[in-house]
Amino acid sequence: MRPFPMVALAALLVIGPARAEEKPAPAAEAEAPATRPPLPDADAFYRRARERHAPMFERYAGTETTMWQRVARRHSETLELRSHSKIKVIVRDFYFAPRQIEVLEYWEDGEKKDPSDYTDRGGKEPRHPLLHSSAPENYRVSMIGRRKKAGHDCIALKIEGREKTPRHLEGTLWIDEETLDLVAVDVHPAKTPFGVKSIEVDMRFRQEGDAMLSMGGETRVHVHVPLVFPNNLLIITDEVLAARGIPK
Repeated sequence: MRPFPMVALAALLVIGPARAEEKPAPAAEAEAPATRPPLPDADAFYRRARERHAPMFERYAGTETTMWQRVARRHSETLELRSHSKIKVIVRDFYFAPRQIEVLEYWEDGEKKDPSDYTDRGGKEPRHPLLHSSAPENYRVSMIGRRKKAGHDCIALKIEGREKTPRHLEGTLWIDEETLDLVAVDVHPAKTPFGVKSIEVDMRFRQEGDAMLSMGGETRVHVHVPLVFPNNLLIITDEVLAARGIPK
């Protein structure tokens, strides 16, 4: 999209009455606004995006991401900090198999812990992939519109799970309108476990060859189990150090 031009307004200095033969300068023709193509059909655009990413699923079994993951546990209403931790971890997310994690470092409230003491509470079963050829069996999409995201001109699609399960996702996809690369997602599971009131995932991606790799992001988990784990908001920030596709 072209930036709007800066327009300077000059003052007119009237020296005296105009001569009879002088005519006012004709007004400049207004520049016609740039026309934009109509929005594509949501299903057709989604199909093109899946076709764009088909080589990724043919070549890779998933992705491996090395990152620092920082967790701030706060009171969900007052936002008072209750505890904080960080782990350096290698996460292997497989498209159609349970994920694997390898904890390299573990810190809790500023104290270094044994990595083996870390308990992974995240779900390990893979979500139904959003851009696999089988996605229409699990998801339906509708058009939101053109949006800027992370410097990209994107088409934003609303995605809904055809079933309400923890493996189905719902939310928004931002897909580069020209390259069809997935730029970002803002999604949540269609169904959350007991005690989990909400999960919101905001992640950004980059394309490296055929692989779609994480650039990090933030996850917010609201957990409320009366008497046991009440009024907790977990803010999880991923700082990616390295990422690669896992060859088949």
